[in-house]
Amino acid sequence: GGLGLVAAVITSYVISAAFSARGIWAAPRAAFSRTSLSRLAAYGVPITFSGVFVALTLSLDRFVLYALIGTDAVGIYGATAEFVRQCAILPAISASLALAPLAVSQLKSEDGAATTRHLADGAELLFAVMLPATVGLAIAAPQVAGTILGPDYRATATVLIPFLAFAFFFHSVSQQFVQLSFSLAEKPYFYIRHTGAIFFINLALMLPLVKMFGVVGAAVSLLLSEIAGVIIGLTMTRRAFPLPRITLRLLRIGASVAVMALVSLGTQSLVDRTDAVGLAILVAAGALSYIAAAFAFNVVQSRPLAVRAWSMRPRRASEPGA
Repeated sequence: GGLGLVAAVITSYVISAAFSARGIWAAPRAAFSRTSLSRLAAYGVPITFSGVFVALTLSLDRFVLYALIGTDAVGIYGATAEFVRQCAILPAISASLALAPLAVSQLKSEDGAATTRHLADGAELLFAVMLPATVGLAIAAPQVAGTILGPDYRATATVLIPFLAFAFFFHSVSQQFVQLSFSLAEKPYFYIRHTGAIFFINLALMLPLVKMFGVVGAAVSLLLSEIAGVIIGLTMTRRAFPLPRITLRLLRIGASVAVMALVSLGTQSLVDRTDAVGLAILVAAGALSYIAAAFAFNVVQSRPLAVRAWSMRPRRASEPGA
């Protein structure tokens, strides 16, 4: 049963740690430096406390639901929220891995203007990945609930998924984009202010909203607090590293997502199924329509990249230019 799942996860971590232990626990390449250690602590301690606020924000809803409604509500909400969180956050993390390290490296080697241009490109990629995933997940809520979650969860999960999808979208915007400004400006204590504000807003909203709307109130509270977090974070970036304005790029992404949403909703009305087949058809229609629209609107410079990729393809000796 469930203990077997926990045991499997533990075992997999132990095995992977054993394979990497020799390299990880080798002697340090640099000599001990009190200055470096103090500098590391000055950065690490605020970010650690910020992580505590993030963990509290993302778990507060479970505690409040348990206290006010009971274990059944926690089970339904928790299962839905964790599934949505993985679907929404993993694409954002993947995109940010191409954004953050290059931005830090570029700031060290070049001027701030070049870093800002790189941030604009990276932000476009981040939103081009996150927004269609979020909107698609919200539209496909009936199919996702009918396929992934059990029959006892489906009705409630169908209502929860859209709220949670956008809550984790704004959470990712804060974590993967807005807070990068604090790192580039070398102001780690901004992390505590930002994540602390989100937590206390969520704390203030959670109790009354859960009392009024039950499990849906918990999702709404998380969504509102994360939206507020993005607004507060963007205000704080004025005193850190200014983030680029990418209004036109966001409009192109929004137009592509709108096309995807229309196609997805049309497909959903035609294919009246909430099983795995219905989900597969909906995902395929949404993905293909978004790719086509993104190419038409030249999202993330997709047209020049496609032309360059085509020109670099292997050619036969008989072709001109081979």
